[in-house]
Amino acid sequence: EAAAQVWQRWQHETKQQQQRQEQLRVAKAALEQLLLKVEATEKAQQQAEEMVAQQEHIVALERDIQALSAYRDKLAPDTPCPLCGATEHPSVQHYKARTPQASEQKLAELQKQWRVQSEALQQQRAEQSRLEERITNAQADISQGNTQLAQQEKELSSWLAQFVHVELTALNATRFTEWQQEWQAEQQQAQAALAALRQQRIKLEALRKA
Repeated sequence: EAAAQVWQRWQHETKQQQQRQEQLRVAKAALEQLLLKVEATEKAQQQAEEMVAQQEHIVALERDIQALSAYRDKLAPDTPCPLCGATEHPSVQHYKARTPQASEQKLAELQKQWRVQSEALQQQRAEQSRLEERITNAQADISQGNTQLAQQEKELSSWLAQFVHVELTALNATRFTEWQQEWQAEQQQAQAALAALRQQRIKLEALRKA
């Protein structure tokens, strides 16, 4: 295979690797921001869940109090309570005025807030899974690209080692000086390509381990 073709393949693969690197960077940044949102939503959901539990307890107590209304209606001043025997009933009017409707309404609002937080958390976790999959795929693509670049580097090195022998057998003495100049120029280009390739591989490997 001609060296020019190997060089073109290397340039194409290097460009692809740069694109994969950028995709990985973007995905990691998005995941980092999303994880902050997930943490905040988890806390909000936990707080909402605790408030729902507290309000459910209040509603249950008020329903129990309301269920005793028949006994409260029988209480009269200076008359012993059939349950405790007390002749004074200072809290009767307070309990008569207390009904669970307001607490039940507040409970419904808190439950709605909890559902909103739960749905938001579910969506965020789904997006988290998608981003983690994108990162995994990008890292796999970069690893595969590194393998391809290593193979191309090997081919370039092999071509560079064989170049002198192949070209000398095809040229005559009258063109030797001209060929030598061309070869030196191409050798410098190939060596520069190899150096750039090694630097690119170092950067990609560092990104993959990040």
